[in-house]
Amino acid sequence: MMRTVLVALAALLATPAIEPWGPVASPSGNAKATGDLLVTDLDRDAHVAKVRVRAKVAARTRCSWAVFRITSGDSKLAHKSYRTCARDKRLSVQFTRSGVSVVELKVCDGARTARPSTECLAAGTWKVLFTAFP
Repeated sequence: MMRTVLVALAALLATPAIEPWGPVASPSGNAKATGDLLVTDLDRDAHVAKVRVRAKVAARTRCSWAVFRITSGDSKLAHKSYRTCARDKRLSVQFTRSGVSVVELKVCDGARTARPSTECLAAGTWKVLFTAFP
């Protein structure tokens, strides 16, 4: 929570700062993600910004998913999902989006599938990494 506030404060002050987040673990503790985000181009009137997210995803026993839920200024939702099943290596990912209001993360573990399970997406709570709203 404190890091979310710091990221929002840095964005409000228009000083780009790389803010670390995590670790965020799956409910079982077998999957973890850590990373950082950079907020630039904050539009205070529209409550949107350009956000770069970097993450490292690790699996301990099964496949791990890091699912980012991105809410745009017009309230549209998008998901960016990353999976790793390599127990000895961390998967490094990065994406940048403009017009972002909120970035949230959920970490899950499970079987090797093409997409995160419905249970992963629906159960539990999302960790807020960034919000453009004061």
